[in-house]
Amino acid sequence: CSTVEAVIADGVLKEKDFPVVTSFHCLEHVAAPVEFVRDLLRLTAPGGKLFLSTPYSPMSLETDWFDVMNHPPHHMTRWNLRAYRRLAEILGVKMRHFAPPARPAEQARQALRLRNHGPNVVVPPITMLRDMLLQLPWFISVWRKLVKRARQNQNGGSDVILIELTAP
Repeated sequence: CSTVEAVIADGVLKEKDFPVVTSFHCLEHVAAPVEFVRDLLRLTAPGGKLFLSTPYSPMSLETDWFDVMNHPPHHMTRWNLRAYRRLAEILGVKMRHFAPPARPAEQARQALRLRNHGPNVVVPPITMLRDMLLQLPWFISVWRKLVKRARQNQNGGSDVILIELTAP
């Protein structure tokens, strides 16, 4: 357990030594994200790439499910394109983003499963079909919200995002 700053100071890692640096699902857990990314960029060679991945906020499930793990003290910060663009601006780096395509019907099915059965529960397909039929108006309402979210969202409605920052 250490910090990037400490391992550079200790000589364990060298500044500007890596053509690619990655940090997947870490950024949302740190209290000082700008400083954390700045330190990761210190490790990245000039013109090299820093890849960051986080949940995309707000996530599709947040319309009907409160996930305590998506709030402090577990997730200290929340990330979307606006936040990432501001981060890139603050750091003076170029940014690109990537996201898998959203599937609103699958996202609505997951919302229904969470609503009826809670997290981490395997639900047989026949039970899900029954739930969907019994709660069809609710399911359609959620599905419509998610279709709209996918159209309006700059990352296509995905619940995760990958960011590429180019080191100066």
